[in-house]
Amino acid sequence: MLYSLVHINETSPYEVFAYEEDTVYFITDDGSEYLVGFIEETNIGIQRAYQLFIIKKETEYISVRM
Repeated sequence: MLYSLVHINETSPYEVFAYEEDTVYFITDDGSEYLVGFIEETNIGIQRAYQLFIIKKETEYISVRM
């Protein structure tokens, strides 16, 4: 894993939840849900390079996994 959810949640204004491998999500005060994730970049020839994605999702598409 590229990050620590414990550390993120210690400093984040929103609670952050694991979603899928290398992907997390959070819900803002207005109810907007966002997925945040990383994809390893293998095409540019640099080790440990990642693409970051942030996607706003609709409420019905995300469920909490415990």
